[in-house]
Amino acid sequence: MKLAPFFLTALMALTAFSAAAERFALVIGNGGYKTAALANPPNDAALTASAMRDAGFNVTTVVDADQTKMKQVIRAFSERVRNAGPDSVAAFYYAGHGVQVDGKNYLIPVNATISAKPDLEYETIEAQWVLDMIGASGAGLSIIILDACRDNPFRSFTRSNSRGLARMDAPRWALLS
Repeated sequence: MKLAPFFLTALMALTAFSAAAERFALVIGNGGYKTAALANPPNDAALTASAMRDAGFNVTTVVDADQTKMKQVIRAFSERVRNAGPDSVAAFYYAGHGVQVDGKNYLIPVNATISAKPDLEYETIEAQWVLDMIGASGAGLSIIILDACRDNPFRSFTRSNSRGLARMDAPRWALLS
């Protein structure tokens, strides 16, 4: 994990918040794909969840989630943070396949069946939706880490030679890496 500088920045930002602020983290590690399985995301998710717990976060960890499960836990996470109030801290970590197509970023659930570009809308989760849900939570500070695999398993219908996700704008009071 090459996210140490980001974690340091995030921890510095946390010190600006009261120790009494409630801290919530949602950690998703998808590796059990039918094709193009990944070994590291479940392990990275476990390590991240442990570090977040040590930092005082109430952590929800999900491994090898399908689209329905991912959407359910993201919605529930946003609601839990919203109920905690504007002084809360929200942290979201995703490890697994991610792809950028036509300037949009998509997180890939383990059950996704994608054979053509139109499938992305129905089989994946657009990263912007995740950012919007976290932004709607009203957290005083949000930390968003998208540790997406940079190998595109869907090159057959994408023309981009770029590796990785497209640039995104973080919600207000959010750190995005």
